[in-house]
Formats: sequence, structure tokens, C-alpha cells
Amino acid sequence: MTTKKLSEVGIMNNAHGVDARNLYNTKNAMITVITMEPGQSLKCHITPVDVAFYILEGTGVVEIGGEKMKVTKDTLIESPKDIVHCWFSDSIKLLRFMVIKVPKSRDKGTPVKLFVADQPIAQGRGHSSIGPHAAEPAAATDARRRASSPPPPLIRDPR
Repeated sequence: MTTKKLSEVGIMNNAHGVDARNLYNTKNAMITVITMEPGQSLKCHITPVDVAFYILEGTGVVEIGGEKMKVTKDTLIESPKDIVHCWFSDSIKLLRFMVIKVPKSRDKGTPVKLFVADQPIAQGRGHSSIGPHAAEPAAATDARRRASSPPPPLIRDPR
């Protein structure tokens, strides 16, 4: 048997600037616990696998595929693969939730893009939107091209 306390797991460096800790991480599955301070948010992103979120503490707003919902403690939210999703902590207290990815994607080198209002704001190579990324603002010409054409395919979070 293996046990692990969340308080003993290090905070991952991430593009969102939130407290994200990989509590369980094997070749087949991943469980990350994210703690957000009031006013914090996760940038919109996609994953190539289905994701389940379980609210451990607090309240917040989750957006999945353009649908927003206020969620509270002890709620499970399903997020289908390849759908844009983001989180907002709109409470005066902490929002803490579990991110469960099963099966975990095995593609470790897929470029990752984060989106705000359908405009890419950062990209890099990594294992997750919760991993390290080099922020790169989109070029103005790319923004004009996107505004006049269908949006480019999202680059996926490889988990």
C-alpha cells in the first residue's frame, strides 16, 4: 500500500499560476488537486482524454464547451475530451478540486496552447496545461487571420 498526503506533494510550476499538485501520476492515470484563491482562474484549454472534476471545497464556475455552471462542494463534473474548458474562482473562499484523467495520454511532446476568448495566449511543449510553458503572445497578423477565418485546431494537452 502506498499513501500520500497532499500537504507533502510539491506545487507544480504552471502557466495558470495556481496551486496544482499531482497527487497520483502513473502511466495510466493522473489525479491532480488544484487550489485556487478567490479571483484566480484557469486559462481555457483542451485535453485529448475525458476528464472528471470533483469539488473538494468551495464554489466556482466551470465552463465546458461554452456552457458555464456554478458548482459547489461534493459535485462531480464530466468534461469530454477535445472540448475547451476553463475554471473561475468567484468565491471569497478557496476553491479546491480534483482533476482525474483516465486513461492518461501517452503523447509527451504535443505542443500545448492556452486560449482566452478563442485567442491563443501561450504555447510550448509539455505534459499539461498545468505544466510549464513559455508564454508567447499571438502575433497581430495571426489574430487578424483568425478573425477572418475559422479558428485553427486547438493544440491538445497531452494527458
